[in-house]
Amino acid sequence: MFDNVKIPVKMLLMVIVPIIGILIFAAQDISVKLTTLHSLQTTRILTAFAIKSGSLIHQLQKERGLTTGFISSKGDKFRTELSKQRVDTDSQIRELKFYSSSNKNNLELVRERLDAAGSLLEKLAMIRADVDSMKLEPKDSLAYYTRTISSYLDVVAQITIMSMNPELTREAMAYHAFLSVKEQAGLERATLSGVFATNRFDNKTYEDYVGIAAAQATFLDVFNKFADTYHQKAYLEKMNAPFYQQVEEMRSIALARRLTGDFGIRPENWFTTSTAMINAMKEMEDMLATHMAEKSDRLASAARLSLALSVFTAACSSAVTLLFGFIVMIGINAPLKTMAIVLKDMADGKKDLTRRLDIDRKDEVGEVCRWFNRLMDSLESLLPQGEGGRRPDEGATVPHKSSSAPSP
Repeated sequence: MFDNVKIPVKMLLMVIVPIIGILIFAAQDISVKLTTLHSLQTTRILTAFAIKSGSLIHQLQKERGLTTGFISSKGDKFRTELSKQRVDTDSQIRELKFYSSSNKNNLELVRERLDAAGSLLEKLAMIRADVDSMKLEPKDSLAYYTRTISSYLDVVAQITIMSMNPELTREAMAYHAFLSVKEQAGLERATLSGVFATNRFDNKTYEDYVGIAAAQATFLDVFNKFADTYHQKAYLEKMNAPFYQQVEEMRSIALARRLTGDFGIRPENWFTTSTAMINAMKEMEDMLATHMAEKSDRLASAARLSLALSVFTAACSSAVTLLFGFIVMIGINAPLKTMAIVLKDMADGKKDLTRRLDIDRKDEVGEVCRWFNRLMDSLESLLPQGEGGRRPDEGATVPHKSSSAPSP
């Protein structure tokens, strides 16, 4: 099949086959790593969006608590605080919308839940107007803010299950669980703000409060299951503060006097103290978010490095294989080509038998060269003196061995 193919072409074919194999395996490896990198980059963007969603949730939680206290007190309390809080909430909304519009393609994975949350958020201006005009009951405003917050928690929940990396998924689960713990704490703040503002704890509100407390304990248990030891200890340290004991005392008073009222607790004091606790939880949330974002960045950087190394390795392997094949081809082809030239000259009638091949090699080509040189020596010794040397026009002759014994 290859009898009529020249040696350089044959050698080139021998080199091309392994290079093609290298490129095929490299392409498969690079394809997998490109997919991993794209997934991690998408996860990184989704993680950042989850963190920004958590910041918006925090602002909505504060506004919910202030709104409940404002309505429950018939507008006598929390007016100034509520106005300032709305500014902070609007700022966070703008930031989240800007990030969302800048990363539309990557957020398509959560588009359905994100649109549902956005449609609820669009009603915020109308809700605020009804709150200012006292057209809403505390339970109605509480229900609106809670639904809106829950819709963004749903977005975060969906993001937590989309990562391909198990470590990142575990951290995202812990983050979502902790957001849910803080949400229940925010609901508790809003609920007891209304209770202390009206100085009564009706049965419906009490039932809701018991459910809030149970949910908070459940989500805290989930957080402890997914969070690492470091973050578990960090949470306990943050809760080991005076405000936590004060919150526990106010809770106990509310439950002990729920039938009689007359709690003796100003709603502003409760709100301030519970907000201090929630702010500490927000610090913990930021710690979890920062750690998760840093891990996402590290994984993406590692994936980029791995991809670059795969491309570099494939390129170097192909280049080295090609270079080695070229060197081997020259080593084989050069002496054979010289032999062909000498034999052609002899066939054409030229008698220059002084040409020799380089035999400074130990392989089969070197062996052929040695036997070729032996052949040339033998042929040169058969010719009469002067006929086997250089041509007369070159002005030199090459001595050769005599076939007769030397005379005494």
